[in-house]
Amino acid sequence: VIQEQLMKMNSKRKRIVLLQNGDGLVTV
Repeated sequence: VIQEQLMKMNSKRKRIVLLQNGDGLVTV
């Protein structure tokens, strides 16, 4: 649920943040 909200809010920004955190699973 949180993933969808984050993607809607900041899909591009979320990807960068997740990449920094090292979460490849969430960086769809």
